[in-house]
Formats: sequence, structure tokens, C-alpha cells
Amino acid sequence: MNKFLLKILLIIIIGLIQTFLMTRFNPDLIPFEIFIAFGITALGLLIGFITLLTDFKNKQGKINSGLLIMFAFLAGHGIGFLVMRYQNSERRENANLIIEKLDLYFQQKGHYPEKLKDLKPEYLEKIPTSNWGLESVDFEYQLDTLNRCYSIDYKIGTGCGWTYYNGDGWQFYD
Repeated sequence: MNKFLLKILLIIIIGLIQTFLMTRFNPDLIPFEIFIAFGITALGLLIGFITLLTDFKNKQGKINSGLLIMFAFLAGHGIGFLVMRYQNSERRENANLIIEKLDLYFQQKGHYPEKLKDLKPEYLEKIPTSNWGLESVDFEYQLDTLNRCYSIDYKIGTGCGWTYYNGDGWQFYD
């Protein structure tokens, strides 16, 4: 197989891994995963730079593959950040919608529902989910034994996320 095609295949595989990692974490909170994603980007840029130098050394008259590789990695990194930011925003909006409906349920019935699905169909047509990377994950809902306090939880990365405690608001955990 042509060396150039092997490089492109390798870049595509690494780029897919990079984009997947970028959609699975919050860069402000998980240094290990952001280190991996930036490391993959640096590797891609290094491969692109080496290819760029090789192309100049060989004086090939084709479109410079090194520049294309570097551009592809930077674009993948940017797209990953945009997807991640969108998903974090969507998760919080969905959680806030559930919280609003839980509070309305409490005002009308004097207690919170035992399960989120008890909000259907009177308060919500369907229970929103917390999109995490390529997965759609249910929010975790816990109710205290007195049926007066609850928590809503969603992940933003491996082993960390946000929990809303009614009365205390949002708290980060890791």
C-alpha cells in the first residue's frame, strides 16, 4: 500500500479517536482527558509538519499533504470543542427542565415523584436524556426517604459530573 495512503488512514483513525475524546469530557475539569486529546492533536500536527518538510524536500508539485493533515487535525479539535460545549449546554438545559417540572409536581401534589417517568405525560411528554459523547444516558434521580428532597445527576466525563440538590443547587463531583 502507498505510504501516503497509510499516513492518511492513520490520520483518519487518530482524528476519529481525538474527536470522540473531545466529546466525552469538559476541558475545564478533567486534565487527564484533555491532556490525551491535546497529545493526539500534537501528534497529528507533528506528522503533518514532518510530511510538509518531506514534501518540500522531495519538491513534489502536488497539493501539500502536510498542510492538509495539519488543517484536518486543527479542524477536528475545533469541532470536538464545539460539540462538547453544545452537549454540556444541552445537558444543563434538559436537567433544568426536569427540575422545573419536579418543582411543579411538588407544588401540585405535595411530594416529589418516586421516579422521573412519573412526570409523563402530565408534566413532560418524554423524559430528556443527558447526551454524553455518542451515548444517550438517563439522568440519575434520587429521592430521600421522606420524599421531600431530591437530586438530579449527570456525567460530563469519566467519573465526574454535576449533581443538583434541591435547596443547595448545582455541585460538581469527581
